[in-house]
Amino acid sequence: MRRVSRRSLTGWALLFFPIHCLAVEVVVHTNRTIHPRFQGPGFHVFSHLHPHSEEEFEQILGKRWVELEPAFARVTHWWDSVDPVRAKPESRGKLVQWLRFFARRTGTLVYLTTWNPPVLQRPEDRDQYARVVAEELEFLLHAGATNLRYYCMTNELTFGQWGAWLKDLPDFADFHRRIHRALRARRVSVGLLATDASPIQHWPTLEWAARHMSRFTAVYGAHHYFNEHELEDLNFYEWFYRWCRWAVQIARSQGKEFLIGEFGARQDGRVRNGKHWDACIYWDTPKEPLVGIQLAEAVLAAMNAGVWAMAYWTFTDFPDAYSDRYANKWGVFRWADDGWRPRAVYYAYGLLTKFFHGPGVVYTVSVSQPMVRAAAMRRGQASWTVAVVNRSSRAEDLVLRFRGIPYQGRFRKYVYDPERVPMTEDGDLHSWSALVPMQDGQLIDTLPAGALVIYTTMYDEEPPLPPTNVRARALEDGVWEIHWEASPSGDVSYYRVYRDGLRVGSSITTRFVDRSAKGRAGVYRVAAVDRSGNTSP
Repeated sequence: MRRVSRRSLTGWALLFFPIHCLAVEVVVHTNRTIHPRFQGPGFHVFSHLHPHSEEEFEQILGKRWVELEPAFARVTHWWDSVDPVRAKPESRGKLVQWLRFFARRTGTLVYLTTWNPPVLQRPEDRDQYARVVAEELEFLLHAGATNLRYYCMTNELTFGQWGAWLKDLPDFADFHRRIHRALRARRVSVGLLATDASPIQHWPTLEWAARHMSRFTAVYGAHHYFNEHELEDLNFYEWFYRWCRWAVQIARSQGKEFLIGEFGARQDGRVRNGKHWDACIYWDTPKEPLVGIQLAEAVLAAMNAGVWAMAYWTFTDFPDAYSDRYANKWGVFRWADDGWRPRAVYYAYGLLTKFFHGPGVVYTVSVSQPMVRAAAMRRGQASWTVAVVNRSSRAEDLVLRFRGIPYQGRFRKYVYDPERVPMTEDGDLHSWSALVPMQDGQLIDTLPAGALVIYTTMYDEEPPLPPTNVRARALEDGVWEIHWEASPSGDVSYYRVYRDGLRVGSSITTRFVDRSAKGRAGVYRVAAVDRSGNTSP
């Protein structure tokens, strides 16, 4: 028998097998709906509780929120520590501002939570507390927080101490029922959440709640941090999918949704300099960029399981001055103490919040390779986003198809590669890297090893009109304040500011304070950036 060389065998293989036969095949089944109104991944938000200036809001906090465009947020509302059945006036005012900002700029739906209800035992005291909660939620709605959808009366079943109600769910139900009754009496259209349990070993409390609390529960929710899974664990996706699917089935048995109110990678929890360090254990280590891949897997698993929404803990770090005994350093970017610097995860999770901004329809996706995970969502009539995580240690050829519709179009491709994190100094998300056409019903591309890739048609190609009348004035201490007239385009997300051709920052208003100039005069230019990431001339 004649010996056939590897080279000639490869040639013969290509004659009989098209290159895509060796590729990973991802098929979106447009006739098989997982969720008809997926809200999206978002954040737990504390920013309104921490002191910050108007400038910091316009150029950092608000600007980053608008660019990441999360459609869902879990938001904390502090009660007065002296009179725990009244809200703090100063925190209430900030809360209203942020909730209205969410509604106006990003259409974000909100699930509000408090941390620890007062330990009240007498029925009349509980009824009074329930009435105050109903009054507070009514006030927020009337103040313009029309995006307030759900309320959780305590974090993680805390009652005097963390998780106390895990051992007395009937008592939790009693409080819950009284608040529900007070809300109905005032016709307040905010639903209650149960049970908010954490970690995943306590998710079976959802079964109890479904049996005993369904009549006065609007949505089911829980939390989890991935302490039992290393970032490289290839079994994580399937494990998390199964738990999410179980919880979704519990909720759907009652005609309700299931959401994840907190999630994150492995917790730290050590004591540093006398403070309890509530943070991701991988921060500031070589493994930090891999956190973005694990979070992407979690989002894809939750979507494919039918979860309604999920909130990463947290949007920002807490400031150092928050407490002498507690430090929260979970944010996708740091607080002012650390220069507002984004972490690597910002550039992975931010793509997911932006392009899986719901409500949208999530469809079943089949994948031919077990090391590749994928999820797909349609928003509106024809805007698609498909996210793919390649857990393989090598690049993989990809063939993407839509089964059930003859889809044609050009997809913008965004890549998060933990080996080459696309960091930017000012926290702007990175731009798309390629336009990939779908021809003859299929998209052919290459997935980088170990990376997250987003393919999306949620964009337009028309850049916004430029702002006009840019002017600068010197302030004290060498600071320059820049003003301009707004772009007349209707879909402007924010403005990017350049000095002498170099990008120096961004703002969601028509003002920018340049503290990096250090007294040097320069030529300023301002560009408008729209929701699609297009930049004005």
